[in-house]
Amino acid sequence: METPQERIARGAAWLDATVPNWIDRIDLQTLNLWSPWRCVLGQVFGPADREQGYYRSGYGHGRELLVGSRTAPDTHRIMHNHAFAGVETPEWCDFIRARRGQAIIEQQLGTTSEHPAAPELEPVHAEL
Repeated sequence: METPQERIARGAAWLDATVPNWIDRIDLQTLNLWSPWRCVLGQVFGPADREQGYYRSGYGHGRELLVGSRTAPDTHRIMHNHAFAGVETPEWCDFIRARRGQAIIEQQLGTTSEHPAAPELEPVHAEL
């Protein structure tokens, strides 16, 4: 069974490939995985999408981008596997703080590292 940190890394890799600099959109003071507006996806996809005419939560929009449809039969499993469900807020906060700390060190040293590419996404309509 995967650890929450492994699932968070998978979700972060998907975000890295989907939304460059997504981590800069996260406000750790308001991050709350129980809120569809304040969770990771809510903060990454929420405000900008509302300006473009999306009135659902950022979580809902991010979920549709990841899964392909909000009615896919295995939506919850995919969201869980990418740590957008089933993980606690402090675990995401720890990951984000570590990633931000790494970026500061790299900036001071004048180096950069590539974050791993997003892993292959599971088929939306996988046989159960």
